[in-house]
Amino acid sequence: MTSATAKYHDILNSVREFMKLHEVPKALSERVMDYVVSTWAMTKGIDQDKVSVLSVYLWPAVAEKRERRRMCFGNALRQAR
Repeated sequence: MTSATAKYHDILNSVREFMKLHEVPKALSERVMDYVVSTWAMTKGIDQDKVSVLSVYLWPAVAEKRERRRMCFGNALRQAR
């Protein structure tokens, strides 16, 4: 079992335990489990907040490389004409 799969099962078990401990009604329990499963399916376990923070730090470096590449290829295309 991969670490992502183990994490997924750990989350499901934690949610089940919480709902059992707090005697959550069955209908609500099923809706919560559906939410947890569908959220995991969409994100594949990736924390979207961490990714968005990371992109803020990485964007300047990516933009700089993109600009350099555009300038190099732009000059090469002009010289080829």
